[in-house]
Amino acid sequence: MISKVVDELAALIHRINIEAVQAEAAGVRHYGIKDDFLSFEEEGLGGLILANDDAREYRRCVDAMHAIAAGKAERISRSAVASLIQRTILKALDAPHTAAERDFSKRLAAALGELREELKAKSVLWEIHLPAELLTDRLPCSFGRCEFYLGDATSMPRLLERVGRTNASGKEGARSKEISQFLRETFNETVEGKIVISTTVHAVDAIAAQILGQGLIRQTVDILSFFANLGGQPRSQILLPEDPRPALAKAFLFSEEAGERHAASTWVGPVAPFSFSGPHLHSAGLERTSEMLKRETPSQFELRLLSALQWAGKASVEPRREEAFLLFAVSLESLLLERNDKSEIAETLALRLAHLVSGPATRSMVYHDTKKLYRIRSKIVHSGSFDVGEDQLSEIRYYTRLALLTMLLSPHFSGLGSDEQLTDWFRCRLLNLQMGEERS
Repeated sequence: MISKVVDELAALIHRINIEAVQAEAAGVRHYGIKDDFLSFEEEGLGGLILANDDAREYRRCVDAMHAIAAGKAERISRSAVASLIQRTILKALDAPHTAAERDFSKRLAAALGELREELKAKSVLWEIHLPAELLTDRLPCSFGRCEFYLGDATSMPRLLERVGRTNASGKEGARSKEISQFLRETFNETVEGKIVISTTVHAVDAIAAQILGQGLIRQTVDILSFFANLGGQPRSQILLPEDPRPALAKAFLFSEEAGERHAASTWVGPVAPFSFSGPHLHSAGLERTSEMLKRETPSQFELRLLSALQWAGKASVEPRREEAFLLFAVSLESLLLERNDKSEIAETLALRLAHLVSGPATRSMVYHDTKKLYRIRSKIVHSGSFDVGEDQLSEIRYYTRLALLTMLLSPHFSGLGSDEQLTDWFRCRLLNLQMGEERS
């Protein structure tokens, strides 16, 4: 696969080189930009502008090569792959005419060979440390693959010593020491005196590590928001740097006709810090969720459950009712529906939820409730806004929580591993069969 994309990149570079040679002979180059262009440069290698078909072919090569090199684990970032391809193009073209090799074909072969080797680079272990807010527990503690700690006199010396041992260049020149000192100071500003969440990921480059690490921390924090808001306590969540801070949203309204005026305010955001010691957490499947998050390769069923928990966690702290309603609906869909199956979504969802969370006496009620809630979901999506009442939000919140907790805590689901096994479970319930029973 990679050879095919490298060959396509080679053809693109050949075409660019011919255009450059023709432009140099004519003394001027007209790019004729019609619908797309991009430019890049690197010190010592010159720069390049690509337009129209060349620009599109370049982007396609970057996307294709990134998809192959990164794999499912996204171990290398697209920007890193783009930088490698840009360097390959510039080395082959040699716009400054400074390369020792004067033959274009040989330069191109050498540059493509270097690209192949760089794309084979092995992943290394990276740590990401992200400051957080609104956590009250005695630290350090862990959940899933994340560690929660306080940047205090106990943790800081050890961390700074480890940061100081990292020196990418391996040189001790003045510039290297200056950069090293800057990075240590930045780490100190990020961590010292703050609640910090850290995790580790395997990646080829820092950008991929940042994307993977922040995604893992975001998933963990969102899932914790689901558990934090189960017990009827004031809304709580752990805040990451990109999250909006708590605020009092004020409004003023008056009516000349009625002769009335009012000041109104609504508290937006969490009003209580998160605590792992909440009395309801450990009876709600918190430990099982942590174990699922720890696994490098969760099963299909576990990935489905974690995704649904994350959507429900986002919904639990979303202040806008219609947005929260949609997020709870997405959680139910990701938990109960077949992947890529868009046929009769509402019907399938209603049937599965009814058989998951209720017995024969109340199954019809749950079915009709779900169909009604899904009609509200459709109105929000298609009209752009809908007046969602607290009663409607609380209903979909209730069913989502009940479905998730049933799958987390019921022994019927403890041994499921694949999507097919979950589908079989629902099929047996709908047809009143035992698991594994043959159909005539």
